[in-house]
Formats: sequence, structure tokens, C-alpha cells
Amino acid sequence: MFGMTIDVSVISAVVGLLGVALGASFQYLFTWRTETRRELRALRTAAYIDFLRAVALSAHQTAPGQLGAALRKGADAKARISIYGDAAVIRAIAAFDRSGATLHREESREAFFELAIAMRKDSLQTKTVPDEDIRQLLWGTQ
Repeated sequence: MFGMTIDVSVISAVVGLLGVALGASFQYLFTWRTETRRELRALRTAAYIDFLRAVALSAHQTAPGQLGAALRKGADAKARISIYGDAAVIRAIAAFDRSGATLHREESREAFFELAIAMRKDSLQTKTVPDEDIRQLLWGTQ
């Protein structure tokens, strides 16, 4: 009788330890996964913002040195987006490039608008904002 109690106690202890170890392992994996996703989202968002900034800077620069710096920043952001970016955003940047990648032509402005919308959808994944409001922010009174 005494031997059976020890066996049950040992089995109970081993099962308890295995449960704790398994729980800790799952917690570590879920935390790692969450942190990895959070870091990826931060890298992606930073690249999106840097690209939008570079386009805005290049649209307003007239000095060759300043324009070159804006274009370099844009190329750097595009390289990061090609790695971290959402497929819809990459397609939108490609369409913007094909349209001439300038904010001085209507076709390019529309492609840039679509790009901003794609970035917003990917980054926020929450409430939508009417297109007219985004256009107003980007281009002013139309």
C-alpha cells in the first residue's frame, strides 16, 4: 500500500512538472511570436513613412543636391519595403513608379493616393477613413 502511494506521488509530481514546463514553453513561443510580429510591423511602418517623406521631399526640392538626397532616402525606403512590405503596398509603389513617380502629374498623384491608402490599410487595419478626407490631407482643397 505504501509503495503505491509513493508511485502515485511520483507520477503526480512528474506530471505537474511536465505541465509547468509545457506551459512555460508555450508562453515563450507565443511571446516570441508576438514580439517578432510587433518588430516587423514597426520596421514596415517606418519604411512606409520614410518612403512617403522622401516622395514629399523630392516633390518640393529644386536644388540638385537636395533632390538627390530625397531620391536616396526613397530608394532606401523602397529596399526595406521590398523586404518587409505588404504585397498590396509593393504593387502600389510599382504602379506609382510606372506612372512617373512624380506628384506633378495627375496619373502619378492618383497612384500616390492609392499607395497611401494601401499603406494605411496595412499599417492600421482598423477604422476606415473616407477617400475624400485622405485626398484633402494629401492635396488640399480640390
